[in-house]
Amino acid sequence: MVVNSIHGWSSIRYMAGRQRIGLYADLNSSYRKMQMTKLQSIIIVIGYLCFAVTYGCTCQSRTSLHSYCRADWVSHLRVKLRVTKQPMPNDPLRKALTNIRYGVHHIRLYKVPPQFTNSTLPAEIFTPSEAAACGLLLEAGKEYLLTGRVRNGTLITMLCGQIIGNRSLRSSFESILEWTMVNETLRQWLERDNSANCPRTLASTTIIAHETMIGGWKEQNVDDKDLQDLSWRAMKGINEQSNDIYHLMPVKLLSAKSQVVAGMKYELEILVGQSECRKNQLSSEDVNAESCKEKAGGRRQVYIVTVWQKPWENFEQFTIKEIKEAS
Repeated sequence: MVVNSIHGWSSIRYMAGRQRIGLYADLNSSYRKMQMTKLQSIIIVIGYLCFAVTYGCTCQSRTSLHSYCRADWVSHLRVKLRVTKQPMPNDPLRKALTNIRYGVHHIRLYKVPPQFTNSTLPAEIFTPSEAAACGLLLEAGKEYLLTGRVRNGTLITMLCGQIIGNRSLRSSFESILEWTMVNETLRQWLERDNSANCPRTLASTTIIAHETMIGGWKEQNVDDKDLQDLSWRAMKGINEQSNDIYHLMPVKLLSAKSQVVAGMKYELEILVGQSECRKNQLSSEDVNAESCKEKAGGRRQVYIVTVWQKPWENFEQFTIKEIKEAS
């Protein structure tokens, strides 16, 4: 009986030991899984931040006065609704690109462009859907301090150019202020007429933000009227570079493609010819398809023109390169 008891207790101790070992193994396995989950989460967060830094919108730092002066309108507003995948009204630069439309209530207007009578603004605001084009994602029901531009009667707002005061931002991607974050000093500053303090040269100053490439080139229809108009606008720079006594004119748009950057970039391949209009008889602003025809037997060349547009700043930059003579 004693022997059996000893063996019995040994068996119990052995089984208890096995159970403890199994428990430790389960705990270690759970701990390792938990650590792996944490590691995976960290990797995902780091990857997201890297993606945001690489492909997100990048804005140049500005003072409150600079942002105020560059803006067409400044408003304390409440967002009533948000509608995605909307076309931009009367804006060829955003043609075939989707936008977000916000229905808003303007609580207090601090700057109104002269084309709007009675110091009122439309109750709809548009922003690009693409992050690379610096679109804004606002929450319905919240109040914001927003600035923006007016294009063809439409209010446009972007991430860049917002008034943020001297407040230390929680992240480099946060460049708008909810109204609850607007301190008393900034509110008093907004109540003043700051237009008189805008430098006279500010309206003609071009601030080139860091250009962020996103996505690939997309082929465009060369018969598109907006691209045809763009090729004519490119002639001003081409004629300034040319020593020809005749104004040069676009004969044919050979190819066109676009790319979403911090704004939009276009690359145009243009067949350019001599017109019948002499430079000493007609200014470059008056050169168009109606006033000037191609000169018979005139010289032809092919140009590559890169156009960078940021509609919220009324910014348009042309880079011109002559690549070859054409027959």
